[in-house]
Amino acid sequence: MNNNLLQKNYKYKVGLDVDDVLFHCIGLALDLEKEKNPELDLEMDDIKSWISPEMKAGVLLKYFDRPDFYERQTPLDGAIEFVNELAKRAEVFFVTAVSNEFMGIRGKQLRKFFPNIPEKNFIPASRKNLVTLDFLLDDRSENILASNAKYPVIFRKPWNKGITGILSVGTYTEFLDIFDCITGYKENPTPSNILVLIGPSASGKSVIAEKLEETGFYERPISSTTRRPRKGETEKSYHFLTETEFKEKMDNDEFLENSIYSGNRYGLEKSSVFEILAKNKKCVIVADISGAMALKMSLGATLIFVKRETKEILHTLLERIRKGEMTPEDMEKRLVSLTDEKKNENICDYTLMNRKSVADSAAELLEEFYWKDRAYQ
Repeated sequence: MNNNLLQKNYKYKVGLDVDDVLFHCIGLALDLEKEKNPELDLEMDDIKSWISPEMKAGVLLKYFDRPDFYERQTPLDGAIEFVNELAKRAEVFFVTAVSNEFMGIRGKQLRKFFPNIPEKNFIPASRKNLVTLDFLLDDRSENILASNAKYPVIFRKPWNKGITGILSVGTYTEFLDIFDCITGYKENPTPSNILVLIGPSASGKSVIAEKLEETGFYERPISSTTRRPRKGETEKSYHFLTETEFKEKMDNDEFLENSIYSGNRYGLEKSSVFEILAKNKKCVIVADISGAMALKMSLGATLIFVKRETKEILHTLLERIRKGEMTPEDMEKRLVSLTDEKKNENICDYTLMNRKSVADSAAELLEEFYWKDRAYQ
């Protein structure tokens, strides 16, 4: 891992969005509208993208122009405790896009609920890409994708479910865990009995994992997904589940990690990993960055970022379209997230440039993480 920032006197700078990250916003507007119009057929889960006038949720926009709306905002459950805990680790900034006429009210509310954060750290900014930060936690995908923060993190809400390939959290605890893992705030050794390969689509990570498995030294646990099987895939590729089946396993806490990629759910069941480790074998796992971080934090996995030349990625994606394995729409989503996924290299422990043959790439990983490990035993 790149530890250039891990200096004893360095204070990380963490920017926190306010609306719907710390304060009730869209939920409050929805509650107020339902008080006036009980027959309104609209729920939070129905808001699939940021509110605009032509949307059904556009009826909520009028509240954002009322000063009493901002006066009624209160912190989300756990927000005060989260900010207090984060302030022990980093310098906290509130980066808010509220209009200038309401900034006085917003500042008053922030001082009231978060008195330990100095007012000089309140930053009114709709263009958050101009603010220099180490971390940014925000619920709007536009802000995260444009952010110059070294580690932009999306706070999962119904309106940002489509964004993939970047760090994401659903709770404050998950953000603190990611912060601790990246910054080394807590000691987190990374034994090499679990390798997690991440990287953009068509970087070759899945094929490399298959090649490692062919050696007999590594075994790949079978993940579950809600996406449809591609041509030639079987239950040995994935456990293909319905949305209902997947959610039942989530509710039963059967996954070590689960995430959403290109609109499909992916998850790794605890039993599939522990069965391999019980046989004294090593695991190789392919995951997105959020899943990889979950595995690093829970099992001390080693994260490998797989890189490949962009032209080779494009060639592979076009070949998948030709074979009917993916649609042009799928390719577009993956290309949009390509630049942001490349930023994940800084979070990983090791980078593998996949410019050689797949066999050579697998051999490089074996040399570094299997044979060297055996030499020390």
